[in-house]
Amino acid sequence: MYKPKNYENKLHLAHQGQIFQPQLTVVCWNVAKLTHTVSCANLLNHWLDRSASNLVLFQESRYQPEMVEPYCDLSWVFSANIETPRQHFGVQTLFDWQCDQSTGLITQRQELGLATHKTTLFTTHALAGGEPLLCANIHAINFVPNAYFYSEIARVLEQIKHHTGPILVGGDFNTWNAARVRFIEQQMALAGLQAVEHREPHFIKRFGRHRLDHLFYRGLTLEDAWVVNTARVSDHNPLIARFGVE
Repeated sequence: MYKPKNYENKLHLAHQGQIFQPQLTVVCWNVAKLTHTVSCANLLNHWLDRSASNLVLFQESRYQPEMVEPYCDLSWVFSANIETPRQHFGVQTLFDWQCDQSTGLITQRQELGLATHKTTLFTTHALAGGEPLLCANIHAINFVPNAYFYSEIARVLEQIKHHTGPILVGGDFNTWNAARVRFIEQQMALAGLQAVEHREPHFIKRFGRHRLDHLFYRGLTLEDAWVVNTARVSDHNPLIARFGVE
C-alpha cells in the first residue's frame, strides 16, 4: 500500500557547474507531511533563509507536480516512500551547488500495521580541489522489530562504506529505544563518522529520553551546531551545523 510505482527521483537542478565554497551550513529537518501547507512552506523558506543554508535534508517532505517552486532558490532532489493519486511524500535534499549523482534506496521491509516503506536519498556534490561529498538523507524505518531496523540501516551503510571522501549522514533515525541508539552509534563509529553535538539539545525531538534526529560527519571540520525551536512548523525542530571544507 502506498508504495511508489517507480523509484525515479524528482529533480530540480539549477546550480550545475557551480563549485562549492570552503564553508558548509547544513539543515536537517523532519518537516511533518501533515503540516506541509502553504503557510508552513513560507515558514520553511523563512528559516532556511535565516540559516543561509547550503545543504538541506528534509524528511516527510511533500511533492506535487504543480509544486515546482524551489525553497530559497535551492536546487533539489526528491525520493518518495509514499505515493497517493495526488501527491508523493518522502525525503528531499536541497543544495546551492552542483549535484553529480542521486540515488534513492527504499526499505525492503514495510512498517507493521501501516504497510509503508521508508527511503534514504544519496547525493554526491563536487568540492573544489578534493574528493566529492557524499550526503545520505535518511528517514529510518519505524514500527518494526529492532532486527529489521538493523538490517535496513546496514543497507544504508553498505552504500557509503566505499566512499573515500567527506560524508554527511543525517535525518530522522527513529531511535526511540536504547538498543537502536547503541546500534546507530556503534555502526557510525565503525564507518568513521562522528556525531554532531548541538547547542540547545533539549530542542531535539525525543521519544522518552532518546533523540530521534541525528547528524553524523566525516572528513569535515565542525565549526558550530545548534537547534532552532520552530514548533509552529513541525513537531521536530531543525538541526543546523556549520562545517569547514578543505
